[in-house]
Amino acid sequence: MKNQMKILMIGFFLFPIFTWAGGSAATSQPLATQAAMEILRSGGSATDAACAAAFTLNVVQPYFAGIGGGGFALYQKGSKTNFVDFREVAPQATTSRLFFEAGKPIESWSKRNTGGKSVGLPGLVAGCAELNRQNGKLPWKRLFETAIKIANEGFSVSQMFQEELSDQWARVSPFDFTKKTFGGASGTGIKKDEILKQPLLAETLRTIAGLGASEFYQGALAASWLKEAQALGVSITASELGNYTAIARNPVVFQTSYLSGETSPEPSSAGIMVAGVLRYLDHYRQHRLDLKLGSPEQVVAFLEATVAFGKIRSEKISDPSRHSKRPPRFLESTDETKLWKQIDRKIAERLAKLTKPGASDSLPAPGTNAADQPSHTAHISVVDASGFAAALTTSAGNIFGSGITVPKHGFILSSTMGDFDKTDDTVNAPAAGKRPRSNMSPTILYQTAHGKKSPIAVLGAAGGPLIPQAMVQFIENYFRFGLDAVQAVKQPRFSIDDEGKVEIEKTAPVELISALKTAGYDVTPVDTVWAVMQAIVRKDPQSKWEVVTEPRYDGLAITE
Repeated sequence: MKNQMKILMIGFFLFPIFTWAGGSAATSQPLATQAAMEILRSGGSATDAACAAAFTLNVVQPYFAGIGGGGFALYQKGSKTNFVDFREVAPQATTSRLFFEAGKPIESWSKRNTGGKSVGLPGLVAGCAELNRQNGKLPWKRLFETAIKIANEGFSVSQMFQEELSDQWARVSPFDFTKKTFGGASGTGIKKDEILKQPLLAETLRTIAGLGASEFYQGALAASWLKEAQALGVSITASELGNYTAIARNPVVFQTSYLSGETSPEPSSAGIMVAGVLRYLDHYRQHRLDLKLGSPEQVVAFLEATVAFGKIRSEKISDPSRHSKRPPRFLESTDETKLWKQIDRKIAERLAKLTKPGASDSLPAPGTNAADQPSHTAHISVVDASGFAAALTTSAGNIFGSGITVPKHGFILSSTMGDFDKTDDTVNAPAAGKRPRSNMSPTILYQTAHGKKSPIAVLGAAGGPLIPQAMVQFIENYFRFGLDAVQAVKQPRFSIDDEGKVEIEKTAPVELISALKTAGYDVTPVDTVWAVMQAIVRKDPQSKWEVVTEPRYDGLAITE
């Protein structure tokens, strides 16, 4: 209904959904969503809106994203879907033993993601410049206006901002300029409802807006910020910064019985983790049409498929230009069929334990969320007035990135180097000029109607290794099990890590938690499985868009 706003209460969260007729946007912060919508109302493209939101996130959620980081974008232009890789690049000083001390790998994830050693060549500015060149409808300068205004005038810090900063304060406060920028009135971390102004960041963004992206990589601005970063242990040189480029890649294309999709290729792991798991689950259900959402069998099938494709991810996927081991061609191949049979057997073994007499049904003790690898990314979904879609995911690495806020310029440098493996003998080991593997998975799903391939979903998430898992669960909940968008994102989440440990939200039925333990999993109920979804979806090309933001976080979804 025109000019009507609906607000739904979900748990303890206000869940905003706006309904008009026009473009749509979803991000993890209301001001960023509003920035995207302002661009759409001004006639901008979906990619223009996504980049305006990304620059605004640098101001209002600097702990997740910013010009010191990088990412990936997937977008439509006419009948074609394009992918731009603006992932950070390892400096030339990088060796395979980047994360070694005294001859041994550094075990602490936090230590590997803090300080100058964790900083790679940033890509967001170059990525958005390339998107604007390829698909922009508005001038480059226009994409920065909202971000500059908010940085200058300030904004009110949210409870989530305060909590993210508090969690990381001991790690980031040793960096003097970070402490000064985010210290707040107390000097010990800005608090909810305090106004955060960032005039130095505003000036940096204004310079990039006025002089172009090249100024960030080759001009006086580049020389100035790089000098400050090098003084804090960053090993990037002026020549390699000036040579950074965003790369056009072919997206991973996949098909299930009910939709087709395009998602992120290497160095992202999405091609395996999203496309592969969705295709397997589609195969599994062909002979189990009565499979119920939330049943032990449904969850076990997801977990075992995730484990199988996760193994491939860990062993085979990295920067495609830097290794000779290519991932197996699973999609629509005999290799994929063989893997399906292996997963079938694993599921059967798990389910057999549920039928054994005397099987234990004791519940594990409630636990807390694993904190070693926190959510550290931001996703933006946009559909413009022409119906074209853009999905952009960007990251600061760790929360508040490397901890370094660049003096005189006010932006945080990401800790993306920490996404390399800690050891020196894998395909994702550190190396000079290499882009680390990623979990970022911007995705567009399609159905064909009247001979035309039309988008039915534009989605992605934050959450590190939980990104592809949360995305598959949302897609299944919405398209396979028929939930609406709000129900699909609210559904209790579950995840499994590389060591086989399962986390499941405490809102899940106790019978399900018990069954998973009986099936042999190491299960920990947690308050939240921290992934932050942003999705624009519809059941078919004739339906209206449903726009949804993560109810577990601060975001806003708008459709006009």
